[in-house]
Amino acid sequence: MEKRYLHEDETFQDCIERLHLLNKDSLPTWGAMSVAQMFSHCAEVQEVCNGSKLLNGTSLLSTLYKAYIKKESISPTPYQRNHKTHPQFVQLEEKDFDKEKARLIKALTQFKKKLDTAYGEHTHPLYGLMTKAEMGWAMYRHLHHHLLQFEV
Repeated sequence: MEKRYLHEDETFQDCIERLHLLNKDSLPTWGAMSVAQMFSHCAEVQEVCNGSKLLNGTSLLSTLYKAYIKKESISPTPYQRNHKTHPQFVQLEEKDFDKEKARLIKALTQFKKKLDTAYGEHTHPLYGLMTKAEMGWAMYRHLHHHLLQFEV
């Protein structure tokens, strides 16, 4: 999988364009989330990464293995389908498509602005210290995984 970084202009714009290809009736090729739930899931992940939301409910096991989890998040290989997620990111309730899409785009824009003006390492609530490149790659990789889930 080619490494791309969500905070870079071309990659960011490509992701936004891919989001705009989805509509309320878009169906996943795997998994149980609706497109609105996927937007909500990705927005929640992004907001936690941005620091605008706290990460709650992390198990002791996840805390102990955060170095391994970080390594997996910045791996060059694609995510496995139907991979278990952090409890905070599970989406069970139906969501409003337009509201969640706007929420995700706002969170992505805030992330890009944050990394555009930042220097040095960044602290992720679960993974710990990450370089700008690691953070940009990890967030792109996650979003890309879910965009592929909906074939965009």
